[in-house]
Amino acid sequence: MTKYQPYKAITAHSLSVSTLNALYRRLKDPDTKPEQHLFITIIVFLAFSIESYVNHLGAGHLSIWDQLERLHWKKKITILHKINNKKPDWGAQPLQFVQEVFTIRDKLAHGKPETVRGPLTDSEDEAMELLKEHDLYVPAWQKKHINLEWIIQSEKKYDSLINHFLVLFRKHEIDSVTIAFTGVEEIKE
Repeated sequence: MTKYQPYKAITAHSLSVSTLNALYRRLKDPDTKPEQHLFITIIVFLAFSIESYVNHLGAGHLSIWDQLERLHWKKKITILHKINNKKPDWGAQPLQFVQEVFTIRDKLAHGKPETVRGPLTDSEDEAMELLKEHDLYVPAWQKKHINLEWIIQSEKKYDSLINHFLVLFRKHEIDSVTIAFTGVEEIKE
C-alpha cells in the first residue's frame, strides 16, 4: 500500500533573513526612533543571515559540509569560491562588507572592556557633569559602524553580497529568499 506524506523543508537562512528584513522595515517606520539597540540587532542578524546563507550554499554543494560548518566564516567563504574555481577578493566589495559585519559581531560577542576618556577639565564637578554626556564615551569602532548611516547602507551592501553568491553559484534570486521548500513524498509500505 502506498502512503503520501507532505513535507516542508525550512531553511535557517530564511528565518534569519525574514527577521533581518523585518528589522529594516522597522527602521524605516516613521514612528520608530532609530537607536543603538535596533542597530545592534540588525548587525547581529546581518551576521546570522550571511553565515546561514553560506552554510545553505555549502550544504547544497558539498556532501561533507557538516564537517566544515564549524570552520571560521572566512574559510567557508573561501571554500565556496574554490568550488567555483574563483578566488575571493577580500579587498573589494561585497566581501569587504562581510569582514566589517563580522568584525563588529566579534566586538559585540567577544569584546573586552575598554576605557574611553573624556576631555580634561579644571574641576571635579565639571568632570562629573561630562559623565552625563553619553555620546562622549563611545568607542571608535562603535561610532564608525553602529550608527544610522552605516545601518542604512548595510541593507544595500547585504543585497549586493547575496547577489555575489547568487552569481557565483548561478542561482535564481528565489534561492536566497525562499522560506521553505514543500512537497509530497510517496512512501511505499
